[in-house]
Amino acid sequence: MTRTKKRRKNETACSRLSISLTKRFPLSSLKISKAGPWWEVAALTLLVSFHIPPAIGELSNNSTPELLPPALTILERPKTSYRIGDVITYRVQVRWTQTDPDLRMRPPAVDLFNLKLIGITEETASGANGSGASDQNQHVLSFNFRALEPGPARIEPISLKWTRSHDAIGSQLTVPGFDLTIRRTIPLVWFLLAVIGTAIGGTSLLLMKHVLHKPSTQVPPSPARSFAELELDELRVRYAEWKKGGNHQEFLDAVTRIVERYLTQELGWHFGRDSYNEFKIKAEAKWVRKDAVVMWDTLKKLEYQRYSGISSDEKELEQMYQDIFSFITRKRVISSE
Repeated sequence: MTRTKKRRKNETACSRLSISLTKRFPLSSLKISKAGPWWEVAALTLLVSFHIPPAIGELSNNSTPELLPPALTILERPKTSYRIGDVITYRVQVRWTQTDPDLRMRPPAVDLFNLKLIGITEETASGANGSGASDQNQHVLSFNFRALEPGPARIEPISLKWTRSHDAIGSQLTVPGFDLTIRRTIPLVWFLLAVIGTAIGGTSLLLMKHVLHKPSTQVPPSPARSFAELELDELRVRYAEWKKGGNHQEFLDAVTRIVERYLTQELGWHFGRDSYNEFKIKAEAKWVRKDAVVMWDTLKKLEYQRYSGISSDEKELEQMYQDIFSFITRKRVISSE
């Protein structure tokens, strides 16, 4: 018991001596000569055994200081207005001027209003800092959101933190927030109706303008056709019917009626009522004597063919038609000249 008490007493004295020496003679400025007294050597031994180890242990437990915050560059800003359901992208670049392989980024703290977070992507690239002495780590972060309801929306400032393996904060940064406006989406049906209505309205205006300003292109009415031209048209019709297999007698009767109407119109002479002398006088007054003779011969042939009872020959009818058609055509041209 006596030895134990003495040992404790000596340890206490040595401890007090160590503290006293440390205050009077800091370890960094303490100089010991080889010829010093024995108690100085003992004090140094005690100081080394009691004072230095705690200092070393304390330094080992200190955490590494934080790195300088990285530089922030906004690569793609959100627009001020979106429609319901639109995807909103916010891209930033983080550039480090210092490197630490132990740094790990925590999940970003994202606070949103009237928006939904779809996902966050990170791209990492390294490049020379310009002088070639060291690398600058570059991280591109893409935040993707979806617009929810019509009205105001907001992306609150986003806090980015990097930690080390023992969860100590290595660096941190705040990404600015943004205010947005979400507009109501126009239904596709209404959109198509609006487009169609606009197209129809524009087309109607163009047509009205074209009609109002279009110069008149109406063809002036042609003058009334002459009686001779009408008779020639009917001759063509009757001839075409006959050539398709019509009856000889019917064709002969139709041609006779056409000639009688023509003479009545041109000369005022009626076949079967007026005499030959009257025809001669009126024909020679309007035509030359030769034409009067030709027309009179044609009338006699027609009368003979109609009332003789002899079947008409097709060639004779063809020639008779050609003579009558040529006569009326020639007189029509002469009259118009």
